[in-house]
Amino acid sequence: MQPIGILMKEHRIIERMLVRVEEAYNIAKLTGNISTDFLMTEIDFFQTFADKNHHAKEEDILFRALGQKRMQIEHRRIMSTLLEDHKITRLIVWALGAAREKYLRGSEGAMVELLATMERLLAIYPKHIETEDKHFFYPSMEYFNEMEKEEMLEQFSEYNKSIDYEKYVQIAEHFEHPIAIHSMSGR
Repeated sequence: MQPIGILMKEHRIIERMLVRVEEAYNIAKLTGNISTDFLMTEIDFFQTFADKNHHAKEEDILFRALGQKRMQIEHRRIMSTLLEDHKITRLIVWALGAAREKYLRGSEGAMVELLATMERLLAIYPKHIETEDKHFFYPSMEYFNEMEKEEMLEQFSEYNKSIDYEKYVQIAEHFEHPIAIHSMSGR
């Protein structure tokens, strides 16, 4: 397996969670209610699985190794944009946590803030994933020999041990059942 195969597999897991986020967003928009438990799960998923594991593999392993290569200007530009996206998603997830706290306290305007923050998350991730999958990952592998790719796979495997990887896969799968979100209501 190529190192990008692992990253692309993780994209599919993130996309499954994004579908659940969109479902929760639509329910909240209709009802004016959202499950704070779901929000906490969502925040944890994006902080831990998407950022501390997936983005960290990209930044600490793939991008760092690419930074030592003589990359084409276009590939460097894309990598820079991807790094900026990672920073933005961290800020969005942090803002989601802050909006959740306001919602828990019953602050006026908290639902509007939650919905706007969820919209931002739903807007950035699909474009980011598409850029990596269709415009960056495959060309990036051309910079590495087979031994370097094997080392990268080993490093990716070590990162997966730093979190309860299967827990986050199961979270994405658990929320694939509409009842899991619909049954969560209110604070």
